[in-house]
Amino acid sequence: MISISILLMLIGQTPWAKAYDRFGEESYNDTAYSIACDTVDKAYVVVGHTNMGPLGGLDVLVTKLSIADGSVIWSRVFGPLYEGDDYGRSVIVDYDEDTTYYVVTGYTSPGIAPEDLADILIFKIKASDGSKVWGYRYCGFDQTGPLADYAYSITNDGGDYLVAGNVEGISRPAPCGGLSDALVMSVTADSGFPNWTRAYGKMLYDEFPTDDYLYSIIEDSSVATPNLWVVAGKSCYEVEPGYPMSDILAFKGKKSDGTIDPATRQLYDYSPPGRFSCAYNIKNDHLQPGYILTGDVDSSIVVMKLHPNLKVGWLGNCRIYTIPDIASSRCIENTSDGNYVFTGFTDPGKTSSFDLLMTKIDINGLIKWSKVLTGCPATPMNLDDYGQYVIEYPKDFYAATGYTDWPSPWTPANLLVAKTDANGDIPCPNSPNACLQDIDIFVDSPEVYVDSSVYEYLLGMEIMEIADSSVKVLDSLICGKFVGIEEMQNNQLPFMKILPNPLTNSTAISYQLPAKGNVSLKIYDITGRKVKTLVSGEKEAGNYSVDFNAKELTTGIYFAKLVVGDFKATRKLTILR
Repeated sequence: MISISILLMLIGQTPWAKAYDRFGEESYNDTAYSIACDTVDKAYVVVGHTNMGPLGGLDVLVTKLSIADGSVIWSRVFGPLYEGDDYGRSVIVDYDEDTTYYVVTGYTSPGIAPEDLADILIFKIKASDGSKVWGYRYCGFDQTGPLADYAYSITNDGGDYLVAGNVEGISRPAPCGGLSDALVMSVTADSGFPNWTRAYGKMLYDEFPTDDYLYSIIEDSSVATPNLWVVAGKSCYEVEPGYPMSDILAFKGKKSDGTIDPATRQLYDYSPPGRFSCAYNIKNDHLQPGYILTGDVDSSIVVMKLHPNLKVGWLGNCRIYTIPDIASSRCIENTSDGNYVFTGFTDPGKTSSFDLLMTKIDINGLIKWSKVLTGCPATPMNLDDYGQYVIEYPKDFYAATGYTDWPSPWTPANLLVAKTDANGDIPCPNSPNACLQDIDIFVDSPEVYVDSSVYEYLLGMEIMEIADSSVKVLDSLICGKFVGIEEMQNNQLPFMKILPNPLTNSTAISYQLPAKGNVSLKIYDITGRKVKTLVSGEKEAGNYSVDFNAKELTTGIYFAKLVVGDFKATRKLTILR
């Protein structure tokens, strides 16, 4: 009789975590950026790149793993033969009658044309053995010549494939006027030939072109008959010379020809409080028509809901999650229990060593749990680990992928896959599943400023076939677990927010005290020198706001530090003149 534990492993119902190192001389810089689930073969397919590959330089690395225990089924590399470095960034699974395919995108550098920095890579392979069906490098061009092209995300549009990234001019502006334009292209599923390619750009204050990038694309499922796609990324600009900033960028287009959706006819530019904001991933919202996206605002994590018309949900607010000194989110996933889970990385212990982060939030953005991968007592992961993508498969299990320097600094950056249960746990032999760690993390809801304008340009595209080769990948059991980050919700612990931020001469710093306590609120410059004390003394429970007059301070980055008993929170503020 098969034991319960063996049966669970056979059907993939056991959490695990593993690091993977490609076998070969000087095998380092093996990284993963995307993971997808193959429900037919009950497998994960992981995409990234490997250094010193058999095709020359960096090669796109595709590895198929068993969901039961993470064992390697097969692994292959792809890219132009002996030409430059090749990067894998996104993968989808395409089911066609009796055959399952994986479709991968990324880019290769340098490109085909002289001085061309990069070309897009797209290839389609069989799930059974990774053999290539078709694969090409794509070189975009406009009326003045070749362009540098990058791809970061791919999706199935119900028949063909859609890819998103950015396009840059070679010693000249991009087609829409900036240094970089957002790019979306469509290719046929059966041959990989381009259907259309478009560049998109914005104008800041109707005068200065922005630099625009796309990192995620999805088919729009907010309507009964999906005929649109939705993208997210960032738009970069300078408010004054030498002072760059960026905003979250999102817009919708038609699958038939790539033109902007007539109903929204705009590129939406979202500005959460902070200097630098970016969306790395967007998904259709499973709870209501619309979308959920995640990314960064400065050194914090942002999650934002959008309605089908791209207006901001949550009453015009976003959710910001802060873990001193840095936290970053790369991907968000709808969960089958009506919540969301996102992954990224953070340095919770302020040790200059990053850990893979996984956080689960509810429909309102409140944290259910937040954890980092640390390993077990016998095999502690004390090196850098980065989360890049997360999926739910099988039901109530979350698989995050990325890369890690564990187990040895002599082979830095190995593929990393961590499969957790619904509570974010991975069992460790002879030790508890999880322990809590006191980390400053809170939820804030600042209003989001929205602007919009649009330029678009139809590009040409040339293609050239790429090569592939089989490789061997070794796995190392991490025997790892996630360590809990203590949940700090607004109604449980103090929190602080600063509006407006950036500021010119003054701003309001508000904070909440759930109980009576000694309060210290001070301002520090970027060197750590205290420049002003705003609050010092005992306060009763309640909501407070204090004005910060910054007229005597110079333009730059400063920090507001709130201390209430043992609780500490630090927020970055930017002074602009």
